[in-house]
Amino acid sequence: MEATRFDLVIPQGSDFEQEFTWMAGDPLAPVDLTGFTVEAQIRYAYGGDLILDFSSDITLGDAAGTILIDIPAADTENLSWIGSAVWDLVLINGTERDRFLEGKAFLSLGATE
Repeated sequence: MEATRFDLVIPQGSDFEQEFTWMAGDPLAPVDLTGFTVEAQIRYAYGGDLILDFSSDITLGDAAGTILIDIPAADTENLSWIGSAVWDLVLINGTERDRFLEGKAFLSLGATE
């Protein structure tokens, strides 16, 4: 599977929520994600230092095919990188690992404390 490119803009000190639906087939229908697990990370560069592992902040919607990223403000408040980083999301089904999403990650710095 070729990963879909999607850039994230994460608000520092605020909740971040984004939902995706994996659709496939003809006609298009949601892919059943029952039994899948997920891993997702933001890094300074590919193979670089880890900024945030948000695997535990993702909920898979089983038969609905949804992938909900829900990073709480408690996890975004101490983020502080400048410029762009990279991220991806890998879906795991048994021994098969597919990079579903990838892109750049940007931090929208907060002014209010």
